[in-house]
Amino acid sequence: QPGNVTIVRVPVNGTAADLKEAVAAAFDDAPPSRQRLIAGGRPVADGPLSDVGVVPKAPPPVVHLAVRPADAPAPADAAEAPAPSVETYDVAALLRAAATMPREEPGAAAARARTFRAAARVRLLSSLLSLYCAASALGILLDAAAPDGRH
Repeated sequence: QPGNVTIVRVPVNGTAADLKEAVAAAFDDAPPSRQRLIAGGRPVADGPLSDVGVVPKAPPPVVHLAVRPADAPAPADAAEAPAPSVETYDVAALLRAAATMPREEPGAAAARARTFRAAARVRLLSSLLSLYCAASALGILLDAAAPDGRH
């Protein structure tokens, strides 16, 4: 059922195939060929589970399961994927095209630079605010955990 937590067990040095088999045994309609497992925000690829951070620890690692519908086409294998195409460029033609492009007005470039700097300042201030909030929360937590209110 969506949103439910199910605990499955695999060997300490288990592989993705071991995990998929354990999940298939725990769920009626989730054969390994239709499973997509995600751990730590990354898909669980074939190979050792330790490669994706699924290792014995407390609390146990969380792996999310998505099951592809039975009538959905199977994903293409990496072996069947076409090789990436290599494009060649005529550098001289690119330079000619760049030379014929109209130049920007000086005010437009300056305005774009000001906008970029303002956006960078906003990102920096946002990061600093997040850091300040995290440090404040940590201080409150440490104060609360101190015995008899001592630091």
